Amino acid sequence: KGRAPNLEEWLRFHSEADTGWSLSRFPASGVNIHIDSMDEAPPLTHERMSAFAPLFAWSPDSSRCIDLWSYNRLMETGRDGRPSMVGGGPDQMVALSDRSGSRRMEVMFNGPMQMAETADWISPDAFILGMLNIDESEGTFVPEVLLFNLADTAYTNFRFPRALPLDRLPDGESGFMAEWLKGRGVTLR
Repeated sequence: KGRAPNLEEWLRFHSEADTGWSLSRFPASGVNIHIDSMDEAPPLTHERMSAFAPLFAWSPDSSRCIDLWSYNRLMETGRDGRPSMVGGGPDQMVALSDRSGSRRMEVMFNGPMQMAETADWISPDAFILGMLNIDESEGTFVPEVLLFNLADTAYTNFRFPRALPLDRLPDGESGFMAEWLKGRGVTLR
């Protein structure tokens, strides 16, 4: 495993759409954007934190995590005893959380045309997100990697150099997120 195993899995999965999907093909925008502040995000109850915690991207010291999953979703146990994620919708909140889930900050809020599909910590103060930006009217999508550095409150984006046709987006069962969950024993309903 590398230093960003989820991102590596994301790149492998999406290389089905374009064999050029490698990190070296995502040039930096050349712009560092400073995050003035992040809005507070609603806390998670102890039960919700426990249910979703195995899916979060945890910092190297396990004191913080990135949550792509819990917004508008519930975790249920199926008849077979396996976890199943239900709910959701077209919107997504990406949250930075403390270990307890009581102190959470909104990193970003995505509508239906943008989705963070993966997260990894690459140092104690830096994490990356693998994103898809979809343009339904054009029938295309553009992948992007965002690098957040909490130490200097800056982030930069690395954007794939061209739009790809939506019909080349690998479905797996229903896309990367469902396949990633399935690999961890969770069904997405």
